[in-house]
Amino acid sequence: MAASNPKEIRIMAVGPSGVGKSTIGNRLLNLKSKDSNYLETSSSTQGVTTEPKTINSGHMFYTDVPGIPDPKPENTKKYYDKIIKEAKKKCTAIFIIFSVDMRMDSHTKERIEDCSLLFDEISKSSALKILILNDMKAQWPNPDELDENDDNDKKAYLAGKAEYDKEREKGHEAYGKEIRETTRINFNSTVVLYGLSKKYSPDKNMTDVLKNLKETLRKSGIEPVTSEHLRIFEELKKSAIKASKDKNYAEKLKEDQQKVIKRLEGEYAICKERYDRFVGVQQFAEERGKNKWANAFTLGINWLSSKGVEGVGYATAYFLSLPMQEKKRELEEAKNKLKSENLQQSVEDYQKMIERFESFTKIIEGK
Repeated sequence: MAASNPKEIRIMAVGPSGVGKSTIGNRLLNLKSKDSNYLETSSSTQGVTTEPKTINSGHMFYTDVPGIPDPKPENTKKYYDKIIKEAKKKCTAIFIIFSVDMRMDSHTKERIEDCSLLFDEISKSSALKILILNDMKAQWPNPDELDENDDNDKKAYLAGKAEYDKEREKGHEAYGKEIRETTRINFNSTVVLYGLSKKYSPDKNMTDVLKNLKETLRKSGIEPVTSEHLRIFEELKKSAIKASKDKNYAEKLKEDQQKVIKRLEGEYAICKERYDRFVGVQQFAEERGKNKWANAFTLGINWLSSKGVEGVGYATAYFLSLPMQEKKRELEEAKNKLKSENLQQSVEDYQKMIERFESFTKIIEGK
């Protein structure tokens, strides 16, 4: 039995300007600069995105949206509403893209925390949320200009490259952790792009990783979904003002979280029904039980990279189960926030988001 591939795959790319959203879109769709729908990069004068732009290649659609947070707070508000307008439309996955360095500087972290309530709302999209860490410094600079093909240099070259790559990996882990903490998004997957060079990075370069990600989306059969429940800036502002005025952060958090839980329960039921219909309730139960599915979507990407899937039946079951397992994981995370042992921390985090948002709003309004 073959997996039912979606008629369309629709991606929306969110993140600050200059992190490679346009380049990623071009690589994902295999576009060249001569193509009419090629996205200009931020290095060109036409490359700064101020309006959403959707391009496509066949059944793959990619929407590049204005970057948030923007250095100008008033632009962040304006751009956020444009992002939400697009996010309400049919979408398969939201790529939340950051250019990764060894550590996140304090200024960048503050700007993201100012927008934490905005990112929290984006996280409520019914589409997949995939963190893309674009490492623009992945290639070892080789400061001593060692020749990897020279017998005298080769050992030192490989040692220097290995040490550099090891440090970059530590940077990816640290940066990803800070992104998750500051945006408070429960990502379905984290993907690292190790630059553009296939020679330097044969299996983790941008082109090949994006190819595997696209294939995972296709094989999983995930259909684009709408997210009409997402709120624009003024709606968030109204809700935040009320919560702050009434000082009922716990009640407001519970109210919002129950809405999230109810929506996720419905989405999980749909995914499970589809999986059971195609595969059967008991089939592959033993294999599923062995895996905790901590990050099923990342496992799917890695599996394709290593070509580790053996057997058409099991491969079909695995990829059909991805959306179901991810919705189950999101649902469990949403419920965990309201558990007695986690509630106090959840309320404190929620209150902090409201307070940062209020301060950010005052800056925009010049108060």
